[in-house]
Amino acid sequence: MPKIWIKICGLAEESDILACVDSGINTVGFLLSTKPHINCNRDKLSLNRAKELIEFTKGKITSCLLIHDKSIVDIQKNIKILNPEMIQIQSSLDIGALLRIRDLNPDIRPRYFHPF
Repeated sequence: MPKIWIKICGLAEESDILACVDSGINTVGFLLSTKPHINCNRDKLSLNRAKELIEFTKGKITSCLLIHDKSIVDIQKNIKILNPEMIQIQSSLDIGALLRIRDLNPDIRPRYFHPF
């Protein structure tokens, strides 16, 4: 494993994922649109498109779902639907909520959970 773990976010095309694989990138990240069934722009994906891309990564590269939600219910719903290998939470959730999310998702890689 490289000394520095590299994650590229905002990908929206399979060709971008393959370029990351070929370049030795460790993880690719996906950001959901605030309107889950509509792509807002190139880097914010509909729920269906994010699911397609995360499925495409399987066996190729680690997938990460970037989360901006403030609701544990919404976060859990998206994790269940999309099944990413990692999550990155950018939110004002308190430490208790973050720990609850971690505990509800034992299959998410625990070494990437940093509650601060």
